[in-house]
Amino acid sequence: MLGDYAKIDIVGHSMGGLVAAFWVATHQDDPKLKSIHSVITFDSPLQGIEEWKVGVARTAINKNLLGCNGDVTAIEDMNESSSVINAIFERQPQTLVPFVTIRAIGGGCVPVLPDDCITDAKATLPGVWKDLYAEMGNHFDLWESPRLGAKNLVISAVSTDPPR
Repeated sequence: MLGDYAKIDIVGHSMGGLVAAFWVATHQDDPKLKSIHSVITFDSPLQGIEEWKVGVARTAINKNLLGCNGDVTAIEDMNESSSVINAIFERQPQTLVPFVTIRAIGGGCVPVLPDDCITDAKATLPGVWKDLYAEMGNHFDLWESPRLGAKNLVISAVSTDPPR
């Protein structure tokens, strides 16, 4: 268990950032929230993606076009009208824990979806602590490419104290 003064940063890319935001939104009374320094999301669909894009992604996963043949249930949580997105919208987790959103600029998303599968406006929340941009090759390059500086953005975000 974390000590009284230990602080952690939760970093999530795409669905991982959505999971982190949902956890904070649905655990508002959890004492562990005091141990979170910040939640940092990379190109996460915090406001959801359109139904037709969810359908394209679902088909791609079912046909194993993305190399991740398996259960497509989780993709439904990215739908802009899902209970996950609604919980985030209604409970405003960014008011409980400092959020840093890193939005992708340039490049594309995944091979079967249009370049703007996670639109710029949907990859952040109102009132976040920091809203940053990272140039990218595609949705999956955001963390791995050394030219993008995404790691430097994370280091910058976690090295300063957020307002409380």
